[in-house]
Amino acid sequence: MSAEGVSAEAVLDAIDGGVVVLDPGGRVVRWNRWMEVASGLPQDQALGRTLQEVFPHADLRRLPAAVSEAIASNVSAIITHSLNPNLLPLRTRSGRPLFHDIAITPVGRPPQHGCLVFITDVTMSTKRERFLRNRQNARYDAVVARAPDAILTVDESGVIQFANPAALSQFGFPQSELLGRAAADLFESRECWRTMWLEA
Repeated sequence: MSAEGVSAEAVLDAIDGGVVVLDPGGRVVRWNRWMEVASGLPQDQALGRTLQEVFPHADLRRLPAAVSEAIASNVSAIITHSLNPNLLPLRTRSGRPLFHDIAITPVGRPPQHGCLVFITDVTMSTKRERFLRNRQNARYDAVVARAPDAILTVDESGVIQFANPAALSQFGFPQSELLGRAAADLFESRECWRTMWLEA
């Protein structure tokens, strides 16, 4: 097939990622096949509507602001899943929530330009990162649990939030009594605790 025989629509539909083109008013003028599958909405239900109208129940405060800024300033923006976990209500082919990053790029010449919203599926990488983080946390928890020294975690007010088994044994309190107690209670004098707390 010659290059002339391939339509722009076919190219956009072949892209492994969401492609949404918005006009200068922020209304959808293109919605590729990937978006149809991930959103469950065919293109004809998205055309001519804003993203807030397409996803009326989603919390899209960050996305419309980024789109408006991109159109007004002609500068691209990126919204990451790690900082904005609840973006568009998209689903994987198996029906599970689809974690995604969004890149917003102005298209056309100002002042009459719109923007391209490109959605990247980061579901697998996010799950892998969570798995590795959970495994690392499990190792840390195991080390803390087996440590012979008392280990306490306190909040900004000096109230105990966590105590390892050695701390429970050394201070002679059951966990139900130690958690939620002021750490200052464990010291011979509150001045000793205050000095240490200020240094920390």
